[in-house]
Amino acid sequence: MSWFRDLFTRPPVNAEGLPSPVSDEPASGMVPEEVIATKSPNRRQLVLLHALVVIVLSYQLIFSRTAIIAEEVAHLAIAGLLLSIVCLAAIPERFWFSRWFTGSLVLGDTAITTAMIYASGAANSNFYVAYFLILLIAALVPTLSQLMALTVVLCLAYGGVLYLDLSEHGSLNESQLLQIPILMILGIYYGVSNHSARQLNQDKQRLLREMQERRRVEEALRESEQRFHAFMDNSPSVAFIKDATGRMLYVNKTFERYFALSKTEWEGKKDLQLWPEPVARRLKDNDRHVLKYDRAIEIEESVPMPDGQVRAFMVFKFPLKDSTGRRLLGGIAIDITDRKESEQALRLTTEQFRCAFENAPIGMALVSLEGRCLRVNQALCHLVGYAESELRDATIQTLMDPDDRAFEWSSLCRALAGSIQADPVEKRFVHKHGHHVWVLINASLVQDSEERPIYYVVQMQDITPRKAAEDALKESEERYRRLVEVSPDAILIVRGMRIIFVNQTGFRLLGAVSPDQVINRSPLDFFDPDHDPDRLNTISQAIRSHEALSPVGHRLIRLDGASVDVEVAASALPFEKAVVSQVVVRDVTRQKQLEQRLNHSHKMEAIGQLAGGVAHDFNNMLTVINGHSALLLMDTVRLGDDQIRSLEQIQQAGSRAAGLTSQLLAFSRRQMLQPKVVDLNVVITRLQDMLKPLLGEDIELYVLLDPALNRIKADPVQLEQVVINLAVNARDAMPEGGRLTVQTENVDLAPGFESPEGERHEGPYIRMTVSDSGMGMDAAVLSRIFEPFFTTKPKGKGTGLGLATVYGIVKQSGGTILVNSEPGRGTTFQVYLPATKAPMDESDRASETDDLRGTETILVVEDEPAVRALVCDTLRVHGYGVLQAPHGFEAILQARHHVGPIHVLLTDVVMPQMGGRELAKELSSALPDLRVLYMSGYTDDAVFRHGVMTEGVNFLQKPFTTVALLRKIRKILGDVPPSCTVGVPDQSQEPHPGGDTV
Repeated sequence: MSWFRDLFTRPPVNAEGLPSPVSDEPASGMVPEEVIATKSPNRRQLVLLHALVVIVLSYQLIFSRTAIIAEEVAHLAIAGLLLSIVCLAAIPERFWFSRWFTGSLVLGDTAITTAMIYASGAANSNFYVAYFLILLIAALVPTLSQLMALTVVLCLAYGGVLYLDLSEHGSLNESQLLQIPILMILGIYYGVSNHSARQLNQDKQRLLREMQERRRVEEALRESEQRFHAFMDNSPSVAFIKDATGRMLYVNKTFERYFALSKTEWEGKKDLQLWPEPVARRLKDNDRHVLKYDRAIEIEESVPMPDGQVRAFMVFKFPLKDSTGRRLLGGIAIDITDRKESEQALRLTTEQFRCAFENAPIGMALVSLEGRCLRVNQALCHLVGYAESELRDATIQTLMDPDDRAFEWSSLCRALAGSIQADPVEKRFVHKHGHHVWVLINASLVQDSEERPIYYVVQMQDITPRKAAEDALKESEERYRRLVEVSPDAILIVRGMRIIFVNQTGFRLLGAVSPDQVINRSPLDFFDPDHDPDRLNTISQAIRSHEALSPVGHRLIRLDGASVDVEVAASALPFEKAVVSQVVVRDVTRQKQLEQRLNHSHKMEAIGQLAGGVAHDFNNMLTVINGHSALLLMDTVRLGDDQIRSLEQIQQAGSRAAGLTSQLLAFSRRQMLQPKVVDLNVVITRLQDMLKPLLGEDIELYVLLDPALNRIKADPVQLEQVVINLAVNARDAMPEGGRLTVQTENVDLAPGFESPEGERHEGPYIRMTVSDSGMGMDAAVLSRIFEPFFTTKPKGKGTGLGLATVYGIVKQSGGTILVNSEPGRGTTFQVYLPATKAPMDESDRASETDDLRGTETILVVEDEPAVRALVCDTLRVHGYGVLQAPHGFEAILQARHHVGPIHVLLTDVVMPQMGGRELAKELSSALPDLRVLYMSGYTDDAVFRHGVMTEGVNFLQKPFTTVALLRKIRKILGDVPPSCTVGVPDQSQEPHPGGDTV
């Protein structure tokens, strides 16, 4: 019964719980190729049950009395059934795992069974019904035990049916006796078949699930391995695995890249085959330590690189085991060469910072976030005069001047934290000794690796010298700015031929009212293009190329159209990090006017010197001519009428000649003036009656006198000459008549008042204005009217000395004269003379009845023999004793050898060898009571101030008359001392002989 017992036992399984394999390949279409074939657990039972079914059905067909088929057909069917048992046993095992095979087998057996039962004639019997109930139960009952129980119940029920049938008919045939076993066998067969098919399907589903799980696990394993390899290959660390003997089993890509090794070069190699022996031994010793003590270590190892560089690695080595339990060594190495170099650099930097901090030439401090000094260097101690211990824990603010403590440390902290912009600040520190120190403060924030602030590094630089230099520079710049602003020269800064700066003088010179009218314009816009184009081109080239240009003359055209003569100079100037041209323009209009005046003055001076020299020589000759004619006219008894008339004509001509020389001396300012305090109104009033007939009836004379006119100090005779000459000049300018106005008034000249000659006058003056309505003068005539001998009158109508005389008298009197005239509009002369508050002088008149004779001794010194002889003869005729000498040394000799008094020294001013002034000084030291009378044709000697008689000096102007000489002698001899005889000491120089004693 073992086969029966086997029908109800579980099929055998392998170690993994799967059916035992039966084939290398599963049946096609049943399971995937990846499924491992197993042996069928029910093949034997199904074959046996199939055989039983065939046998019992064969018996049923053989013994059935109601068979519907012939016996021969029945025998063939039974033979076919028996043959199916053999065929079924011969079918390969792999087909038994196919669902279609088991189903087909059951279906075929069901069809055969149904056909056999039908052929046996039991189609209409209860057995047929029981058979289909077995089929129904086998299809519906899920478990084999339940199916067997229901089959037994059905068989018992069918047995009861057979019993009833037996009771009814009294007998059962053989086929009926076999129906209960047939039902039992069919139930067992269908139950086992369905159970096997169901179990096989469940096993296949489980196997599929397990295969899917295994596939997922394998895929996950492959993904894990891929991630591992990707991680290790992309890791910046070097990774390797060795076996216990030191052979390389695995390295990552970083290892290969670092050491330039391919898989064939490292796989299975030991350290001695990869590295130099010393390195390999150190590595091997470390590996042995890990394997010996079975624990991980962290160690620093140095390995040479392919390029020869030795790099340091921090290596983590640890023990490993593979799936077989074999001992391995794993390692991960991190390249720390750069880190070690950074650490070394950090140490070096730290040391350098310490050295720099301690030895810095500027003050430095490490300051806490609260503002207190943590550490200071010696430079800061020296800067403020405190010791390091005194500064520790002090704040920066305590070192500052109280007025500068607006510096807020919190503001600096916010600035360094990025809240506001941090800039260096300049503060005054108070030195321990009390003086101020200017300091430039710079602070920087120090942070840790997580960018958290730690402290501040504060640098404090002594900028006291710089501040002093800045103050000096500011003062210098301010001075320069003021100099530029108040400079009398125009200063322009030109960049790119555009004016970018102009000072006040500059824009005013250019005719502008503000700099905006000049800025951004070309400087060439203001130059006259028609005036000297070559010089303008030179100026333009110098400005464009920033070249130095020496002053050159040119002409500007102002914005108002007026022209100005200027001098232009240029030079390169650094300005706002570039090079520009500085152009200096000087207004030389006044300079040219002054040069013209100076040239005119020099010309007038030269003419004056010439005229004065000529007048001096003529005065000597006229003195002789007029003197001798006067001496001859004193003795008219011996002369005839014709001789007397001739002498009178000679005397008149000499007088006229003397007048001309007097005018020449007046122009050259070398005539002798006798200034007195006078009222100009009185002088003009005295001349008014004389001027009317002089002007004629066609000219109206208007005299406007200021009753409060100030007094002046001048020679009244020369003032009359000025008024007469101006009136005559006005009369000649009005041949058809007109109007002449003479006006006086007080004026107060401002300090800036200048004469045409450039002389400055200021203070109280009187002004005499003489205006006519005549034909006027143009500029050419106006520039020469004061030149001697210059006249616009017809030949023979004037000498050209009238206005020259006026000019000389006015200048010699300390004043100036201005002229304003235009053709057809008349001429106006303005004479300015300085006012005085001195009292009026009383005029002294010499009596015409004075006795001009005398008996005193007079020493006559004259280098001109004719003049000397005339003077001596004149004095002898009038009873005087005479000593004569041609020069000073002879005069000293005469005085020394003369026995008796010498009352008067009559000497020429200008003589060779010794002048009159030196002679008078020499003799006066020996003869204190000696009277001195100077005579000269002009007055350029130092004894006179500008030709004006000095107080106490007696002077006789050549040419003089006999009467003038005698009166002057008698005047100075008013009180003659009893005796003027004094010994004259020997002179250091030998006297020159040549004088005769008369």
